[in-house]
Amino acid sequence: MLRKAIFLLALFLCTRVSIAQDIIFKKIDVPIVIDGEIDEIWAEADSAYNWMQQFPYDSSLAVNQTVAKVLYDDKNVYVLGIMYNATDDRSYVTPSLRRDFRGAANDNFTVIFDTFQDRTNAFSFGINPFGVRREGLVVNGGSGRESFSLDWDNVWGERPSPIKGTGWLKSPFL
Repeated sequence: MLRKAIFLLALFLCTRVSIAQDIIFKKIDVPIVIDGEIDEIWAEADSAYNWMQQFPYDSSLAVNQTVAKVLYDDKNVYVLGIMYNATDDRSYVTPSLRRDFRGAANDNFTVIFDTFQDRTNAFSFGINPFGVRREGLVVNGGSGRESFSLDWDNVWGERPSPIKGTGWLKSPFL
C-alpha cells in the first residue's frame, strides 16, 4: 500500500462540504472498468467520510454525506465518490455546463491531490452530476481567487454513473 501523506478531498455537494482527510491509496493489479457498477474490489479501498458542512454552520456534520474511496494501478488513480441526498427529489444546481467551471454555487465532486505534500500546491479534478469536468492547479494554499487556476488541461477520464449519486474519476499518474 502506498501512503499519501496528504489527500485533500474538496467536496462541494449540496451543502458545499469541505475538509481535508488523509486516506491510504491501495494498489491493485487489474485496471478498473468505469462502467457505473461498484465492483467488489472497492471493498478493499480505504474510505473518507463524515464530512463537515461549511454553510450555514461550520461545526456540524453535513446533512448530505459523501463517501470517497481511492485505488491505483500501474497507470491510473481511481476515485469513487458515493454522494447521498437526504431527499430523493432534489434537483442538482449548476449555473453552466461549461468545462472548467468554478466550484462555488455548483453541485460537484472534486478531488485535490497534494502530490508535493506541502499543503500549499496541488492538482484538482472535478465533475458535476451532468458529466461536466474541470481540472486545475492550486497554489499558495488555495487562499484567494488568484491561487486556483483552471487553465491547466490534463487528459483524464471520468464517468457520471447511471447509479444516482455516484461519481467516478480516473486520472493517469501525474
